[in-house]
Amino acid sequence: IKLYKINGMIRDVARNWRPPLHTEGRGVRTVLVQEFGNFTNQVIWSNAKDIGYDVPATDFSVSGWETANSDFLFDRLAIKGKWPPSKPQVCANRNRWYTDNKGGGKTEQCDLNRISVDGSHWCVNSLGPRHSA
Repeated sequence: IKLYKINGMIRDVARNWRPPLHTEGRGVRTVLVQEFGNFTNQVIWSNAKDIGYDVPATDFSVSGWETANSDFLFDRLAIKGKWPPSKPQVCANRNRWYTDNKGGGKTEQCDLNRISVDGSHWCVNSLGPRHSA
């Protein structure tokens, strides 16, 4: 089962939740879904647009928006390693330069943003408080 289907099921539970009647005693009154994935996807798309990528106008409330017209996310830094990060996720602007590697070759660099500096970890100091507010 794909992750988006599981997330859809969780959203359905929250959307369709009916709290117990007062005559039925105690129970769960409210179900909230913490949409961190949706939030961070919107942040990355907004950053991509801000730094000059051709990002289509997007209705973030439409199911499946994350995968529609998202080819710009595959513009990755030319670095050594198994998983080079997406430039829209880690770069603060379109400035790029190359540094020499110790073993030869070059590594592409950019001015890093405060979303994610490596493409794997979120900057807790900048994203965490905004999501938890």
